[in-house]
Amino acid sequence: NYNLFAFVANQGGSLNLISKEEKLFKLEILENGVHIRDFYPVEEISTGKVGLYDVVSKRFFPSETSTNFIKGGYVV
Repeated sequence: NYNLFAFVANQGGSLNLISKEEKLFKLEILENGVHIRDFYPVEEISTGKVGLYDVVSKRFFPSETSTNFIKGGYVV
């Protein structure tokens, strides 16, 4: 029932951005050893938005903060 934030530190209930230069290639979230989220950075072709695609729920998640994701180079 709680939000999970990447690249952010919880400092006494306030969220503070750790760095603006982090790179994300994959983000896995497990609960009791089971993948509940398996994120990959992608660009949504129809909108050009950059975000994370979860292969478990098959959903696209754009950035929900004022700091938008920046697209890097393509990884094969």
